[in-house]
Order: sequence, then structure tokens, then C-alpha cells
Amino acid sequence: MEFNIKLLFVITSMVLNFNAAAKEKISLLAPYDEWYFNFFYPNSLPAEVTYVELLDTDGIYYQFRT
Repeated sequence: MEFNIKLLFVITSMVLNFNAAAKEKISLLAPYDEWYFNFFYPNSLPAEVTYVELLDTDGIYYQFRT
């Protein structure tokens, strides 16, 4: 019984610690409301961008659809 209580305490501590780290990571994100992109392509091959994927230096993956 005592082992179960200790195990529950350790798991709870890990979950709370993970949630605090996740909230801190979110607060460190750049405060941009809008992002603008410029795409360059040859005149003979016109293109329309409808989907963009970005991976920033912190490893955060972004997907944008137009």
C-alpha cells in the first residue's frame, strides 16, 4: 500500500512538472498575430501557394493553409 502511495506521488509530481514546462514554453512564443511570406517563382512557371510547413529553431512545427 505504501509503495502505491509513493508511486502515485511520483507520477503526480511528474505530470505537474510537465504542465508547468508546457505553459512556460507557450509563453515564450513570439507575439506575432500575423505572418507574411514572400514566394518567388519564374514567370514561365506561375504558381499559387496553398500550403506551407515551417519548423522553427525550437522544434515547433507550423502548418498554414490559404
